[in-house]
Amino acid sequence: MRPSARALATDVGPHALLSQCFLAALLSKQGHSVNAITLGAQLNAALPASLGRLQALKELDVGSNKLVELPESVGELRNLEKLDAEGNALTTLPASLGRLQALKELG
Repeated sequence: MRPSARALATDVGPHALLSQCFLAALLSKQGHSVNAITLGAQLNAALPASLGRLQALKELDVGSNKLVELPESVGELRNLEKLDAEGNALTTLPASLGRLQALKELG
């Protein structure tokens, strides 16, 4: 029997190294207690718009992927302090980043 995304998030602790499939499962299972996500060199598509549901998230590392955009919902991550999106094909950043009052580091 496969464990639920909530159980997996608990097993890996608050700092999770996630695949894109696991990220989608985590978002669908209310992974509100996750405070750091690293998705380096694992994504070939866009981040899900539901990313904004992770209200406890303080660090998001999506560096060295093939992302061409970040979802507008990233602006809903009110506790986000660090966002690393270097090494992607981003040409613009979402306007919603301006709402991230806790953001200290953008790379």
